[in-house]
Amino acid sequence: PPPPPPPPSAGRARTWLKTPPPGPPPAPAPADEIREEALGRLVEQEILTQREDRFLWAFRSRRYPVIDGKAEREVKLRIMGVLFSDDLPDPRDFVIICLAQACGIFKSMLSPRELDSVAARIEQMRRMDLIGQAVSNAIWDIESSLAMAVQPHAF
Repeated sequence: PPPPPPPPSAGRARTWLKTPPPGPPPAPAPADEIREEALGRLVEQEILTQREDRFLWAFRSRRYPVIDGKAEREVKLRIMGVLFSDDLPDPRDFVIICLAQACGIFKSMLSPRELDSVAARIEQMRRMDLIGQAVSNAIWDIESSLAMAVQPHAF
């Protein structure tokens, strides 16, 4: 079946990732709105459930545990199928692969030998997808900023 239409926040997310405003980093409001909308859609699709908890009897926190793990297994199988074949991934899989690579998730999912065998394929996909490039660059920028903030004398 064709992938579902992108959520309304998808356009805002693309704009937010591709064109950061000049000057100081933007306020977290766009990210918070996009996050809440994405979590809401995952709850609607019964992938996650929303649960209110209390921490130290006073502080409220909202959690989103996975309902049955089916969606996670399906995504992993789909992504592994793309990585270990010559199949062309659909756009959402491009983004997932680029995000997983940028966050280092494949290092915990694959053995070193498997990772070596798909490294060129991951890099090829990362270069092909503009949104994936923007996500990877944004994560790299955040990690660099954090590293400089923690060790300013080293840079």
